[in-house]
Amino acid sequence: MAKNKATETEATEAAEPKVDKRHIFVTHPTTGEQVKRVDYIRECAQSGMSRSAITKHIQEITGDENFRYQIVFQATKDMDLPTLNQPRKAKSEESAEAGASAEG
Repeated sequence: MAKNKATETEATEAAEPKVDKRHIFVTHPTTGEQVKRVDYIRECAQSGMSRSAITKHIQEITGDENFRYQIVFQATKDMDLPTLNQPRKAKSEESAEAGASAEG
């Protein structure tokens, strides 16, 4: 019985073409050219977009609701850009700043 399951799995894998997700292309919104998704993500990061904004943008232009933030992070983690590498503020700091701006 184990051999049957193994041969069924092998047959299924052989029938399904494997997709190489390293080189996915997207249509550049301004030029209309096909560009590597990773290159477009890096271009967006260099233009000052945050990682979450890039994720939403890629989801919109590709129609892929399963596109994840982790892909953007992986593509941009080695980039030294202030918009990407700002440390998060603690919630107590945010509330203090909000209170100070409301008072003044």
